[in-house]
Order: sequence, then C-alpha cells, then structure tokens
Amino acid sequence: MRLLESFAHMHNARDTACELAISYNAVHKAMYTIRMAIMARSFSHLDLSNLESECRCEDCGRCKEGGCNDCSGCVFPVYAVNQSSLGVLLTRLGGVTPREVIGNPLAKRKWSVFIYTDHFQVYDGLIFSCCKNGRNSCPASSDQEPFSLERKHGFWPIARDWLAQYGNINPLNYPLYLKECEFRFNHRGENLASVLARLLCRFVPNGEH
Repeated sequence: MRLLESFAHMHNARDTACELAISYNAVHKAMYTIRMAIMARSFSHLDLSNLESECRCEDCGRCKEGGCNDCSGCVFPVYAVNQSSLGVLLTRLGGVTPREVIGNPLAKRKWSVFIYTDHFQVYDGLIFSCCKNGRNSCPASSDQEPFSLERKHGFWPIARDWLAQYGNINPLNYPLYLKECEFRFNHRGENLASVLARLLCRFVPNGEH
C-alpha cells in the first residue's frame, strides 16, 4: 500500500526505492504493472501483450541521417481527446497514423515527445508521440491563441505538468503515461491509492475458468 501511495503522489521509481528500502528494479516493475492495470481498464487500450510492437519507428535508414521528415516509418497510435463535465476520454483512432496527421493542414504543436492538435472533427484534439524528425516539423507550444486542449483548467495543461515530473519519457511507452494522466484527471479529489488498490485487484486474474 505504501508503494501505491508513493505512485499516487507521483514519486519516481528511484525516490520510492530509497524511501521503501527496496530495489529500483522491483519498484520499476511494480509501477509498470500499475500503469498496465490503468491501461487495461480502458476499452480503447492497445494490445497489452505486445505494446512495443504497436509503438515503434521502423528504421528506414533516413532517420539517423536526419532526412526523414515525413514520419513514414513511425507506427504509433493516435489518440482523440474529448473533455466534458464528466471528465476526459482518450480514444485510440484506428487506422490513423502520425504521418497522416502531420501531413494534414490541421494546426499542430509539439511538447516533449508529443504532438497535439487543435479541434479535429468532433474531438477537442488529437495527441500522439512521434520520432524526433517528425516532431521537428511542428512548432513548439507558444503564447498564440490556445488550442481547445490548452484551455485553462483543461486536460492537457494539467497532464503536461504531471508528465514534466517524469522527465524524459520513452516514446515507446507513451500510451501508458497518457492513460495514467486520463486516470488521474478523472479521479482528482479522490483517494487515488485506494482507487488503484481496487483497480489492481480487478486486474489480477482470480484463477477461475
């Protein structure tokens, strides 16, 4: 339970390992399991058995040379974001690739390993991760007219503050962190450690057939 409380307060794995006097590897694996449990509760989750095959940048030989500007090799899921008075929902858009979004005239900005957009169809915006060259094709966050996702007290400004506490996020694992932010946003004001404990109990199979 102390580890869940540490996770709820956004302590990183290294600090938690020192605090609880257990190995870093044990804490890292435990926190990964927590994030997988959060991901598994969503009907729009990835294939949890093979997350990294869903999120990859296939080396076309040009990325290392700095010439891959169209993201033709990036295979990352694109999420649509909808926020209402009930909370926020991130839904994976099947069949949509980073390359297609980057090539669309839709207004886009980048932050860390993420690219996000303004309104798209019925959604408040799209968000995904991409390779460095793909991100370099988009402007950084600015003081210009805010996107829908950037509105005050909205999901993205709050999620961005949370994600900044984790430092460098591996693009291969970004869906776990986005879904974690969705979960935290929708359970603000609650005892998150208790919510996580119930969630983990549902995530572990009971052995019945």
